[in-house]
Amino acid sequence: MNDQKPIIEIKNLTKTYRTDRKRSIVERFRRRASGSTEDFHALKNVSLTVQSGRIFVIMGLSGSGKSTLLRCVNRLLEPSEGEVTIDGKNVIGLTNKELRHLRATKLSMVFQHFALLPHMSVVDNVAFGLRIAGVPVKERRARATEILNLVGLSGWEHRRPSELSGGMRQRLGIARALVMDTPILLMDEPFSALDPLIRAELQQELLRLQRSLHKTIVFVTHDPNEAAILGDDLVILKDGEIVQQGAAKDVLLKPQNDYVKRFIEGVDKTRLLTAEHGLDREFPVTVADTAHPSFDKPSKYGGLIAVVDSDRRPIGIIRSSSADQTYSETAKRHLISDFIQLQLDSPLAPVLPQLSGHATAALVVNEEGRFIGAVTAHSVVRALQAQ
Repeated sequence: MNDQKPIIEIKNLTKTYRTDRKRSIVERFRRRASGSTEDFHALKNVSLTVQSGRIFVIMGLSGSGKSTLLRCVNRLLEPSEGEVTIDGKNVIGLTNKELRHLRATKLSMVFQHFALLPHMSVVDNVAFGLRIAGVPVKERRARATEILNLVGLSGWEHRRPSELSGGMRQRLGIARALVMDTPILLMDEPFSALDPLIRAELQQELLRLQRSLHKTIVFVTHDPNEAAILGDDLVILKDGEIVQQGAAKDVLLKPQNDYVKRFIEGVDKTRLLTAEHGLDREFPVTVADTAHPSFDKPSKYGGLIAVVDSDRRPIGIIRSSSADQTYSETAKRHLISDFIQLQLDSPLAPVLPQLSGHATAALVVNEEGRFIGAVTAHSVVRALQAQ
């Protein structure tokens, strides 16, 4: 978590639906006097914080309160109790005018169902929010065209939504939210209705956009693998209550109770591993330009040894079975200068194909760029077994 002040802070949020409204006043009084109630609590004393520039995932089964919580953030639903603070302002007490201003300047929302306007062109769908905000035609068209290019829909500006595929319509929904240029993006299961391949493509597209735009994204899903791919932080709800929250990789790798264990049972843990999980600090290393490289553990590591300079910054990897050669002789024949370098928080998933494809290692450095160990296929297997 960042130490900075959270951009969204939720305290003791409760949402209650009264189910006895159709009963007579006398009947309602009798039931309450006897302690009987049919009130349904969609949320129960939920408290959490969302840090700026991160993807915060809300996860749970149907009926757990995920979408209710998201809609309470921008007051599409009115909370029964509690506080929702956005950028230091409690939104619960806002007037309708203030709330409209908040939604126009701070919050955009992407729904599971696109709610596109079928009679409008693609570019006019994207620009619709700007039109409502009173932005001149030329400016809103230019901004909409720019965003369409950003989400990969350039060339489709004058088509109708009915001419787009499901994945393209979802890109259009994202574009419509992005064009408002709000710092916070609320996404309610936006990819759940899509085919698996299109869904995977859009997940990666969202990550690509996030790397350049640095939005604060609150993302609702019921899929643990989607949470593993997208989430920086994660909260799991059950029956309107929080059962676990924290950094996404910590929640998914270290479930605190049986419910969470069952819920995340099918998650692909390779997506969660970082170089720190697979780090082997005993990986052999030698300093360049020494008389003889030090192969102290050649058999265990298949003759691989990391080569560093006098400041312990990686130069490459040597693959050699001979400790009798000088460094220069070995380097000429066996130095691999095109090697993988990672930091402790680097995800391992992107480099797993290289590590498993042939005998090699990824060299790991600290924040100063100095060698501290390596990740190998064997160390990755050990890390998975430890989870």
